[in-house]
Amino acid sequence: MSFSIDCIQITASKVQWRLGRLLYKNLLSEKDFEKLREDEPVKKNFFFNDYYDNNLYGNLKEKNSLERLESNSFFKKNINIQAIVGKNGSGKSSLMDLLYLSINNFACIFTNLMPRSNLYALGLYINLYFKENNVEYVLKCENYKISLCYRKPVVETRPEIFEIDNYIEVNQSVACNIASKFFYTIVSNYSILSFIPSNYRANCMELSRLQGPCLSNKWLSNLVGESWIQRIFHKNDGYTCPIVLNPMRNEGNIDVEKEMRLSKYRLLSLLIYAKKHDYSFDDRYELNRIEVCFRNEFALNKLRRRWEKFRDVDEKGIIDIVDGWLKDPESVSNLLIDMFKLKISIKSFNIKKIALAYLQDKILSLPKYYSYKRFDDGFMDDLEIKDIDNVNKNHLGELVEAIRLDSSHAVTKIHQAVNFLSIKDNDGLLFVERHPWSFFDYEKEYEGAIRNCIAENKERWNACPKDVDYFYFPFVHAEPWNGDKIEENRDFSWNEIVECLPPSVLDYEIYLYDKIDQKEVPYSKMSSGELQLLQTISTHLYHVRNIMSVNGSRLRYENINMIFDELEICFHPEYQRLFVKKLVDILTNLKLNDSHSFNIFLITHSPFVLSDIPPERILYLKDGSMDVETKISSFAGNIGEMFSSNFFMDDTIGAYATKKLNEIINIDKRNVSEEKKRAYEKIIESVGDSILKKLLWDKWNYNEEN
Repeated sequence: MSFSIDCIQITASKVQWRLGRLLYKNLLSEKDFEKLREDEPVKKNFFFNDYYDNNLYGNLKEKNSLERLESNSFFKKNINIQAIVGKNGSGKSSLMDLLYLSINNFACIFTNLMPRSNLYALGLYINLYFKENNVEYVLKCENYKISLCYRKPVVETRPEIFEIDNYIEVNQSVACNIASKFFYTIVSNYSILSFIPSNYRANCMELSRLQGPCLSNKWLSNLVGESWIQRIFHKNDGYTCPIVLNPMRNEGNIDVEKEMRLSKYRLLSLLIYAKKHDYSFDDRYELNRIEVCFRNEFALNKLRRRWEKFRDVDEKGIIDIVDGWLKDPESVSNLLIDMFKLKISIKSFNIKKIALAYLQDKILSLPKYYSYKRFDDGFMDDLEIKDIDNVNKNHLGELVEAIRLDSSHAVTKIHQAVNFLSIKDNDGLLFVERHPWSFFDYEKEYEGAIRNCIAENKERWNACPKDVDYFYFPFVHAEPWNGDKIEENRDFSWNEIVECLPPSVLDYEIYLYDKIDQKEVPYSKMSSGELQLLQTISTHLYHVRNIMSVNGSRLRYENINMIFDELEICFHPEYQRLFVKKLVDILTNLKLNDSHSFNIFLITHSPFVLSDIPPERILYLKDGSMDVETKISSFAGNIGEMFSSNFFMDDTIGAYATKKLNEIINIDKRNVSEEKKRAYEKIIESVGDSILKKLLWDKWNYNEEN
């Protein structure tokens, strides 16, 4: 299994380019069309690796396999890493924008499977070439028409072609077949001026379903002025649309407080897994401890924002409502308690009652996901008000059964709440009287309570048949169940650790141990560069885990494309130097590359990053085109030489320093005072490069002698 994105080919004619200049930005110019007719496609290629070359007619030519670098042996199994470099304005981000737009338009074939359609942008003419298990595919975008097909017959079979024209609706089986040939793209770009919607306006169409029993057409398309990019940020579509942009932006604005909270949640399971399996997620920091607290007000505010019934009551009022549910044998609460075997009663601690309300809220919100859409019609009289008394009990029972059989990311937070509510009230470590802001240790008390529960139930669980519901066993889920024995001291998998995290009604703080300074550091007190590194990697891995968790008949992508744009933002050169190794180590330590293939783009200005990438995997851009001039080899290359050769720099020292040194070189010493001479000599003595310093002294002394 292997996967790589090999080439983007722009195929617009001069007429088409003039109508859609904003899509191509500086990647096309009048010069590209000098020898072409008005209606002749340009066929401008951008190669990301050494798989293709141009033939005499500008068409793609596959290189001999002996000439190509083998990614599996250079990096690791099923991992391919590529870099794009060039000056600001050379076209790096513009080229990636074309990739995002082609995926966005491609995703419109799944419109009927998503809560909200993407906006289809007109005027795009590109071919996207990618390879999966040595089979070549091409996604062709030709304005209204999109095709996904083999580039050539495979083993003399007829190429399979799937054409998307006039927004043909696809059913689930066809969609799954398409997804198996395509890839999911995860993008991170933390530049504050990136992904501003006003920069991505185009002639867009919104697809909407026509209503009525006698309508033969499935879709109606309306021209809209909205930017297409806003709808491919993270949304609750069950990873159907094959692209997500990070961090989440709302009309270009990033909620940094929310991103900080999300980063803690996404990072926590990775740090726990690394500690349990004795490997370093970070060379300097490792998990020391996690403090958890029952912040009742924190949890209540979550419920008040979403439940009108709770909005104007205090904590006692909310607890009284939940007590009323617990007293009613026919209530939804007691139905959930019975179906999930929850350990909660009217005598339980308030935090458990709040968690029960949270659990009901998450369950009743599930129909927003496509895979649970069938529970929407008639499920609740008013989803906005979320009046629990209006829920159809039979429908809810069917929904809970679906949840019990589901191991995907869509129900992770529900599983976390169920796990929490499966811990007995009388657990001596966890449920004791606490001050609302008092913290307790995750490993000793929270995880300890979970393992106590496993110890108490393991004999009954191990005696169960092997085809029971996925969620029959709280805390421990074999994936799939394969008969291994459940023990309280077993090592949890990464997925099991995620599902055993405290639910969102609890709060926690992460404390890391600094192995260099030999001291404990709260996560919130780390430097911006350290936070950026952990945030960037954990965000990608969070989405990878969710993509891999998709099960059943839903769209499941086996190939994952990760893009790190403006990679070096906030990173010290040492972090830049370590980034590629860290990423490869994490993918392999978590064994993610055993089941999925990864193509990784690094969009960078950093020679420290480039030093880890072989020249066969680097696209050099200059003035909107590939730079085909010979470059020095980047791999393990000299940093100073790469600055001038690989990053198209005119000089490798500061512009002001260059100006001062030119003054010294060109000075007429006969017209300079002794005081000025001493100042210039001081400058020469301050030069850091020993060879340059010697040349300057030689020039200075020569000027003096002549």
